[in-house]
Amino acid sequence: PRLQLEDYIDLAKENNVALLQTDKNLTINKYDIKVSKSGYLPNIGLTGAYGWNLNQSAASAFFPGTNNQTYNLNLAARLTWNLFDGGGTTVRVKNARIAYKNQELLKKQIEIEVDRDILNALDIYENRLNIYAIQEQNVITNLNNFERSQEQFQLGRITSIEFRQAQINLLNAATNKNLAKYDAKLAELQLLQLTGQLLNIEL
Repeated sequence: PRLQLEDYIDLAKENNVALLQTDKNLTINKYDIKVSKSGYLPNIGLTGAYGWNLNQSAASAFFPGTNNQTYNLNLAARLTWNLFDGGGTTVRVKNARIAYKNQELLKKQIEIEVDRDILNALDIYENRLNIYAIQEQNVITNLNNFERSQEQFQLGRITSIEFRQAQINLLNAATNKNLAKYDAKLAELQLLQLTGQLLNIEL
């Protein structure tokens, strides 16, 4: 139904794979900008170590045995701040911003292409539905013509060649109707694919 197709078209941008991929790339580019800006921030490093030592000496004739335990703990903090990196951080931030803007432009371009492709597919689908309706009417017309020719043939008013031509015309009309139905179905599938609904409906 046309109304349902319009709903699918409204949802097309939410389901289009190329647009979803572009949205993910935009998110990644946002993180790239943040990562590039981290070059402006200081680096903090923390290190720690601990140790335990047990020293046992056996008793001798002159000295008693001893047990010595020692514990140690070391902590260190380090702060580094690259105040001058030759403009590398600034270049990385600018490049990340340019990449983000390029991705935004790509998204707009894809949106325009998706709209264009859907409108074209919708026009093709409607044209093929109209052709199918015309071919259905053509079958009815040729069926009436065949029935009239059959009566005329039985009355001897037309020749067998004319009667055979009426049969051929009816067969051709039925074949054309089936081809038109097939073409309309293909156009419908193309439209459903572009709107992202091909896997969501029963064919």
